[in-house]
Amino acid sequence: MKGLLAKSILGASLLLLSMMARAQYLGDQTYSESRTHTLFDRVRSDLDRAEVNADPTRGEADRFDLAQQRLNAFQRAWQTGQNDYRDLDDLIAAVQRVVSTNRLAFRDERNLRYDLDRMRDFQAREGY
Repeated sequence: MKGLLAKSILGASLLLLSMMARAQYLGDQTYSESRTHTLFDRVRSDLDRAEVNADPTRGEADRFDLAQQRLNAFQRAWQTGQNDYRDLDDLIAAVQRVVSTNRLAFRDERNLRYDLDRMRDFQAREGY
C-alpha cells in the first residue's frame, strides 16, 4: 500500500512539474509592442536587402516600393493605436507579390517567405 501511495505521489508530482515547464516554455503567445517592432523591422530589413540584390527592372522596383509603402502605413497605424486589419492585409499581399513575381536570390526569397509566415501568425494571434 505504501508503494502504491509513493508511486501515485511521484506520478502526480512529475505531471505537475511537466505542466509548469510547458507553461514557462510557451510563455505569453501574444505579440508585445517590442516583438511587433522587431517583426516589422525585420520585414523592412529583408525587403531592403532583397531590393539591393534584385534585378532593377521597373516592375520589380514598383513592387518593392509598394511593399515599403504598405509597411510604412501599417507601422504608422500600429504606433498610433489605429489597428486596421486592412493595412496588415495590404502589407502581406504586397510582400507576397514581391516574393511571387520578382526574381529574388534564394536567401532573400527564403527570408521574405519566413516574414510572411510570421506576419500571418501575428495576424492570427492579434485577431485581425
